[in-house]
Amino acid sequence: MKDELIREIGKQLNIPQSAESDSEWLCQVIYSIAGKIALASLWDYDEMGTISIQHFKKRMEQIFFVYMDIYPPSKFVLPVENTALINEIYSVYLQSGYLSCYVGETCEGKCNLHQ
Repeated sequence: MKDELIREIGKQLNIPQSAESDSEWLCQVIYSIAGKIALASLWDYDEMGTISIQHFKKRMEQIFFVYMDIYPPSKFVLPVENTALINEIYSVYLQSGYLSCYVGETCEGKCNLHQ
């Protein structure tokens, strides 16, 4: 069942299985799903109605932890200390404009993503 889950996630994210090792493909899927779920977390407002970098990054940390626990082979490719990966994903989203819509007037002062 868990193999079906990761295959389906890979399929939905358009990550084809290639000649690469299964562990590398698995890690690509986990990396991608962590980023996607972090984006979804932007709609999780805290008690004050704001969004924070910490929440965005914490959600990715949770996803890495859970998926690495479910799929132990990923631990041989993904680092257990995943702060660098989390910062990389955050940086990619920030630089690509995914987070820019929350800057300035659009976010109405509710965004802490660009601190």
